[in-house]
Amino acid sequence: MTDASPPPRRAASRAGKTLAGGYLDKTDLFTIQELLVRLSRERGERMTMQEFTVEALTRECARHGVKLTGKS
Repeated sequence: MTDASPPPRRAASRAGKTLAGGYLDKTDLFTIQELLVRLSRERGERMTMQEFTVEALTRECARHGVKLTGKS
């Protein structure tokens, strides 16, 4: 007798998305986290690492003439 449990569901915020990550130097990560705090204060709301990464990649792609879908 086996327990047929359903596969785990993804959080709604992750539906249709895939992870794109990388390894950063600890000092660089700390610097980026400090920047996120500063940007959050300027915007009046918390900016996540995911939001920051999407914005940075979108800008860099645009600089090279590539338009991302804008889905975030």
